[in-house]
Amino acid sequence: NGFGIKLRPHTLSMVIARNQLKKYNRKARLNRETNMFLENEIDKIDGFKTIKKYEKASRVYWKLLIRIKKEYWKDWSVEEIVKRLKINGVDTEQFHNYDFKYENDISYNVRYLGQLDNCSNMMPPNDLIFLPTYIDVNKKEMEKIINAFKNVSYERNFSI
Repeated sequence: NGFGIKLRPHTLSMVIARNQLKKYNRKARLNRETNMFLENEIDKIDGFKTIKKYEKASRVYWKLLIRIKKEYWKDWSVEEIVKRLKINGVDTEQFHNYDFKYENDISYNVRYLGQLDNCSNMMPPNDLIFLPTYIDVNKKEMEKIINAFKNVSYERNFSI
């Protein structure tokens, strides 16, 4: 006794997981419905476009990604748009990436030499807004998010 790897899960962890799995189907449905609604509405607003999925694929909303139309925003950066969304009450999650390249334990490991120069792990793309995943959001909160995007788009038109 005491030799080898014990792969038994902890009892409390299993009780918690079992309880969470009971909620999974409902949360997954709400996630899809809420984020699809927000995507469709934001896609109608000048200056923004959502990322479309392949016809035969189903979408998993880890984050709600909104692409900006650079030709519309001209001299406005993503940072400026994000700042104005925040003023309008919408928080984004722009810096969700983990900058693992700068972790010495990984970046100097022989296994990863030449593999860590992917720019997506260095900084977020300069044309995407990352919104959190909305799961159980009421109509009033969804309207607030949509109106924030409309306000920022209107501000851009107004500032021309």
